[in-house]
Amino acid sequence: MIFTNDFRLIPSDFWMFHYFDDLFHDAMDKHLPIYKLVSLMEKILKRNVQLLPFLIPYNIEDHFFCSAWRRPENYLDEIFRKGISSFANAPRSIVDSSVERLKADLSSGKWEKRYGEMLNLLQYDCGYRFLVAE
Repeated sequence: MIFTNDFRLIPSDFWMFHYFDDLFHDAMDKHLPIYKLVSLMEKILKRNVQLLPFLIPYNIEDHFFCSAWRRPENYLDEIFRKGISSFANAPRSIVDSSVERLKADLSSGKWEKRYGEMLNLLQYDCGYRFLVAE
């Protein structure tokens, strides 16, 4: 069993794309699309590989890139971001400008006006998957 992600599976209107687009594209450039990974695993293992979605609950306590999808204010916290490789490995200037835009939109109410419906969801599909060899 492997736990991985493919951000290509996330709906294009997901709010994090608006603020952290460069980080998403960097991750997508580095990682194979999940269906290519599955094909490669099946070829190597000579077994079927099943994809099981991991829908992130709104109150998950772990910290990874999309874990605070319903708590955007967490991304303003440098300590929160330091434990996430997408932020830690990105150029500081890109992270700072992205966080400043998010902060301004949260303060002005623009984020809630645009993405507030997310606050009603209990879980969200951010492209994380379990790959299970059968």
